[in-house]
Amino acid sequence: MKIKHFLVAMLVLCLVLAGCSNSSNSSKDSDKKDESSSDNSKKQELQISAAASLTDVSKALAKEFKKEHKNADIKFNYGGSGALRQQIETGAPVDVFMSANTKDVDQLKDKKKAHDTYNYAKNKLVLIGDKDKNYKSVKDLKDGDKLALGEVKTVPAGKYAKQYLEDNNLYNSVKDKIINAKDVKQVLNYVEKGNAQEGF
Repeated sequence: MKIKHFLVAMLVLCLVLAGCSNSSNSSKDSDKKDESSSDNSKKQELQISAAASLTDVSKALAKEFKKEHKNADIKFNYGGSGALRQQIETGAPVDVFMSANTKDVDQLKDKKKAHDTYNYAKNKLVLIGDKDKNYKSVKDLKDGDKLALGEVKTVPAGKYAKQYLEDNNLYNSVKDKIINAKDVKQVLNYVEKGNAQEGF
């Protein structure tokens, strides 16, 4: 399958099937939306909360989606999956939640804040490093070096990174070097700007 068609199919799947419920919507509001959707001249707004790790791919998906749905006005809100879940729990208007894990989605389902959930992608934990250093592992970190990790409580990649470090008996040797980031985009930013020599 061509990548273009795959991207379109992915976004359609997410938009159609992964909507988050908003309990404050009345049936009257729903009727108004149905009438509005039949009017092709009006913009149809979609509010999407997506894990920061999905920033680039979700923008590419939106671009392809809009080729077929020119009246779609797609608004993105990026952040750590846990933080986005908390926003939805407190009433943030969200049509689609693209999480980097299943735990936060399951919590929303349990609270009747999400419906029609699907596994739509896989993430892979990757160690990144300063391009000017020849580091291959966290074992290469020197005194004064920093290791960027997403906040364990709200960023799935941060949780996975800590689990990896603990499973490989590396956590205690690097815990004093860890600097926390609000999402994986901030981890990347820390490494790019030299605030950290490595990051997950």
